[in-house]
Amino acid sequence: MLKHGLKLAPLIGVAAGTILVSNGAAVSVSSPTQEPTVQRSEPRRVVPMHPSLAAARITRRSEPVYPGSVQAAGISGAVLLDVTVDENGAVEAIQPLAGYPELLDAAASTVRNWRYLPFSQDGVAVAFKATLVVNFLLTDEETPSLWLSGDGVFYRQGSKKALTRKDLGRLVQKSPTAVISHYPDISFATLENSVRELSELGLQHPQISFFTFDDGKLYQVSRNPGVPEGPVISLNDIPGATPPDGDHSASTIFQVFVSAEGQATKVLRMTGPPRVETEEALKALRLERPVRWRNEAVPATFYVRVY
Repeated sequence: MLKHGLKLAPLIGVAAGTILVSNGAAVSVSSPTQEPTVQRSEPRRVVPMHPSLAAARITRRSEPVYPGSVQAAGISGAVLLDVTVDENGAVEAIQPLAGYPELLDAAASTVRNWRYLPFSQDGVAVAFKATLVVNFLLTDEETPSLWLSGDGVFYRQGSKKALTRKDLGRLVQKSPTAVISHYPDISFATLENSVRELSELGLQHPQISFFTFDDGKLYQVSRNPGVPEGPVISLNDIPGATPPDGDHSASTIFQVFVSAEGQATKVLRMTGPPRVETEEALKALRLERPVRWRNEAVPATFYVRVY
């Protein structure tokens, strides 16, 4: 159970769980002295841009809002979007990549109205593409933000003093949840053992970008099936996985957990009506290749929306 009164705070990130742009006012950037010229006679270019550079070009943004049903269920987590920005700085296309589908929808509908500073190369305006992370976190004023080093030592964010087990126990007594950032190249085993230690101390809801902790085990939140670098499965073998034409409102969202070998170990129906045939197909699922973290096959979880 989550603490009563927790505030739902979406934070905009520029890399998966590592760098967060302030969740206050939009980033202020200066306008160019001259608008770049769009030369339509040339082949259109869409250039890749580093997430942090793209974030610095934001001139107008609003914050995503939790959908009511997701808020009531206490669901949190990170979502990953690929955003294409046109030559005028408007968001042209959004491809949802990873995360709980209703949070993906909420983030995408908000980001669609953002504006960016136009980008040019050699005086010619070009479109660009970047990856964007939106962290939907369940926090209140007592929620600690922790940093985990590569060797499994916890610190308070912004502090150089290592936290002892006694310190961690006191933090857990004050709050049932914690936001955990970590060294980018941390091993999966170190991350899992460290989160398990907090769980044994009483922490009920660790919030780690693109990871979830369930029944004493850590799972990487993978990209959803059907997107680049997502789990390779045959969606044709999953009843209802192909969206119908027309109304998509009567959908069901399943969360699938798989072992490090890619075999389904648990399937949860998150929202929507029961679909027995689909659930049985998901329970028998085996990925064509395991999900990997730092070149290591690891247990993972992802979401499947069926209709």
